[in-house]
Amino acid sequence: LILLASFLLWDGALDAARGTGDGRRHAESAFRPYYAVLNADVSHLPLSWPAGDPLLSCLKGTRLERLVKAKRHALGLEFALLQSCAPELDATLDHYLWARGTVSSRAYALTVGGRPQRCLVPWADLLNHGTDRDSLATYSFVQEGPGGACFLMRSGSCGVAPQLEVLQSYGAGKSNATLLLDYGFALTPGAQVGEAMATVSVRGPEVASPPPADGQAISAVHEEVEAKSMLWRTARRQPKGSVSLDVTRSSSGALLPLLRVVTASTEDLAALSSRGVLRADDVTEPISEASERRMLKELQAVLNTALVRIPVPEPDVARADGLAEREWESEVRRACAIVSEEERSVLGFYLDLAGHALDLLDVSHASVVPDAWLVSLPSAPRAHATGYLEGLTHAFASC
Repeated sequence: LILLASFLLWDGALDAARGTGDGRRHAESAFRPYYAVLNADVSHLPLSWPAGDPLLSCLKGTRLERLVKAKRHALGLEFALLQSCAPELDATLDHYLWARGTVSSRAYALTVGGRPQRCLVPWADLLNHGTDRDSLATYSFVQEGPGGACFLMRSGSCGVAPQLEVLQSYGAGKSNATLLLDYGFALTPGAQVGEAMATVSVRGPEVASPPPADGQAISAVHEEVEAKSMLWRTARRQPKGSVSLDVTRSSSGALLPLLRVVTASTEDLAALSSRGVLRADDVTEPISEASERRMLKELQAVLNTALVRIPVPEPDVARADGLAEREWESEVRRACAIVSEEERSVLGFYLDLAGHALDLLDVSHASVVPDAWLVSLPSAPRAHATGYLEGLTHAFASC
């Protein structure tokens, strides 16, 4: 993608798209007709949003905000490398962001001559994204087509009815956050998209451990902290500071194991040692009832902290700087609101799960599961929640 973006700049694509320039470079390019129909403005793509951009504020506190900033930083490093290798290119960072955004949102991944290539394909890149697999257009590069080697696009197995739009897939299973980051749009809630993901921050044991209780020796606290820190280190996690964990509604990853270690008592650590547990990530089962209660309450605390950082989306609020809204801006704001709300729903799911789990423990381990809540969930989150709650009931049924 770096080379393809660089070629666009060298070949005068941006001047052609803008209809500007002295014409000496792009006038002779064989691709000039294609360049002329490219979008000269890619401000709808998050990679073009600098710090302080009103659109970036729509993602405040979200995982996607962090990804956008990281991508901007990475592209800045790419541009610095490009400047050192090709100083004669005479391009600015904004020029490079335009070229990079153009190829990132349009290029196809094809196999040409047995090698993977990223290619721009005129006309084909005008097709919008769809999710109905049977009606989507498919594509490939063929070495021996009717007229020789060519890009071949076919209609889906069901074809496309007259007067309907021809669509293709930008990637099966891509989440709305990924679609917004790469293409500048999000699908409406309920559409077939990949799972939303949210980030939860967990404090390491050297930060989260409480001060000594009355009558508790400082040395005992140090031993406890060191035992927890060792479990984190063997899992290749830094016990100092905090660790950011990405979770979905169908997978919590290492979130619960790490919280179990952080909230473990001396007795819990001894139990883990007797089980032969060496890594924090391997604490996948409750240690004890008291330990699981502490873990769930800490889970509620970190989730509430994460939720506070993500304001409730307000997609219809006007720009705070008073400037006129660009024609596409309201749609991008709605996309940001969709992604923010999806991240909040992931955090809310685990908040509900923690509450229901504590309720189960509080009713003396009765075989009561929150049926109404579980039924309201999609299949994958429902299976995840059911598995945890039933496991909790069975683990302490004899207590």
